[in-house]
Amino acid sequence: MKVTFELGQADIDELVIGELKAYHKLCMIPNKIDNSDEVIPPDQDIIDALERVLYDYLTEQEYDAWYKEAYNKEVK
Repeated sequence: MKVTFELGQADIDELVIGELKAYHKLCMIPNKIDNSDEVIPPDQDIIDALERVLYDYLTEQEYDAWYKEAYNKEVK
């Protein structure tokens, strides 16, 4: 059985923004190396790039609210 969904631009934007936010959250978590106490820190270049794309996609108020939620502080 074939199911077809029609998405408008607003739906696509919401989906993309949600995925970018989720990936940003994932990238913020340091990775522990198996069987070791070593930790790989988050990749700041990827985090900066994701923030830049979110900044372009979101309104200023939406970005400020997301940033405050993500970092628990006001936008720089």
